Amino acid sequence: MKKILNFKKIIAIIMLFITMLSIVQPVFAVSGSGTYIGGQYASGMITTDGANGGSGVIIRKLTNTGTGEKWTVFCAEHGVPFTTSVRYGGSYYTPTNSNMKDACKIAYLGWYSRYGDYVVDGGILANEMIDVKYAYVFTQQFIWERLRTI
Repeated sequence: MKKILNFKKIIAIIMLFITMLSIVQPVFAVSGSGTYIGGQYASGMITTDGANGGSGVIIRKLTNTGTGEKWTVFCAEHGVPFTTSVRYGGSYYTPTNSNMKDACKIAYLGWYSRYGDYVVDGGILANEMIDVKYAYVFTQQFIWERLRTI
């Protein structure tokens, strides 16, 4: 009987470990190898950080040029232009310090945990996608607020 209980504990620990790996993976999905090219869309949603602009918070994505895989991503530096059609290595997008890792946690909780598989390709701007757009804009604003307080 003890052997069965120990076996169940081991299986439970293994399953917990596998679950944790699959949850954390989307946050760092664009990190590492490969070459990426950026794209962006104007959300039209103005926050206090973009009150002077008409495009609102810009919604961004990265595309792996080798595999075609796409990811919705967030801006870590408010006011710094995000150049589209420029190719960057994956290490360029890898979080390198604790501040960026905090931003990744916010992105995970605000976006990837619910919409991780959704790729922003312009469709987020449609009226029926308003809750998705709100989730993106809120998450982006929260990242900027967190990084600004450091």
